[in-house]
Amino acid sequence: MANNAAHNTATTEPLDRATPDVSLNVAAVAAGGKTVTGTGFGAAPNVVQSRTFAEGTAGGPIQVAAPAGELGNFSYVSANANYVDFAGRKAFAGFDGGSQQTMEYIAPASFTRYRHFISLATPDTGFFPGRSSLGAGLRSFESGSGLKAAWLMLSANGNTTGGGEADIALPTHIGNGNLSASGNSVSLSFFQYSGSSDDYWSWNEFNGFGFVSPADLNNPKTVGVPMELSMTSAKIGTLFKSKTIGAFAGTDDTVTDANAAFDRISFNAYARDAEGSAQIYYTDLYLAIESTPGANDFVQCLFLGNAATVAACTVLRPLKADSWTDTEVSFTDPFGLSYYHIVKPDGSTVSGAI
Repeated sequence: MANNAAHNTATTEPLDRATPDVSLNVAAVAAGGKTVTGTGFGAAPNVVQSRTFAEGTAGGPIQVAAPAGELGNFSYVSANANYVDFAGRKAFAGFDGGSQQTMEYIAPASFTRYRHFISLATPDTGFFPGRSSLGAGLRSFESGSGLKAAWLMLSANGNTTGGGEADIALPTHIGNGNLSASGNSVSLSFFQYSGSSDDYWSWNEFNGFGFVSPADLNNPKTVGVPMELSMTSAKIGTLFKSKTIGAFAGTDDTVTDANAAFDRISFNAYARDAEGSAQIYYTDLYLAIESTPGANDFVQCLFLGNAATVAACTVLRPLKADSWTDTEVSFTDPFGLSYYHIVKPDGSTVSGAI
């Protein structure tokens, strides 16, 4: 599916995500967990997918049903999709050297307002995105490369009802350093590099991509959508960008919410360079959606990281809390990281040591 030219891309300054809560205190709870108390945490986020691939055996098939403690059953997984051990994590191997692999997740309800997070890596033995024979060097993006790692769609073909097209890939790379969110009808550029620079990428380590899209539920096809990107890598720490994505295109002027909604995510929908398909490893698949219009229970989120502030983290991993109320969040750390970062509904963040 081709990408059209970018629509409205009004830029704002990177978001501040390090606002402390002076009333914060932390107490140990049973089984090595933590309870963070404070104010303004909001309702529990409506997390509908949370997979870390911690279960399974390297070389074994991907588990379709969610393992204990995780969410998000997959409706479809390629028959030869398998687990790998990489960078200290179990991951989904999106390509085995001969054929594209695919996982598709079906959400319990269609959604327009969401928080989505994914971690991606390319192993040293992989050739994506680019080979030295093309003059760009190993793992350097050039004009022949392309990546659509997580493709949000409504129905299997990505097209919405009423003639609209609201599918969007998060993230998308279309070569020569252009990182964007794009689909059939929209294209939003977050980063513009010069030449084949890969300053933001650490391909043989996991790069985290987080997206928050608070669309206008009353008129999603004619109103621009403010979308926030967070990118975490070993090269840059954590970087925030916010832009407004142009209105969804289509021929139906009497649009209902469902016309510009999503109901599924396809993983490894497209990944290739000028010489063929590419190897991508996936982990940390997280999706929180708004439960009912106006509930706003998708922005708030718990992350675990390796630094005291979000901006300093080179590893940031989302986690579904054990319990969550407006004044208390409890969790158990499965990752062995050192700090928690709780994003409140207003976008501010409270952080502390685990």
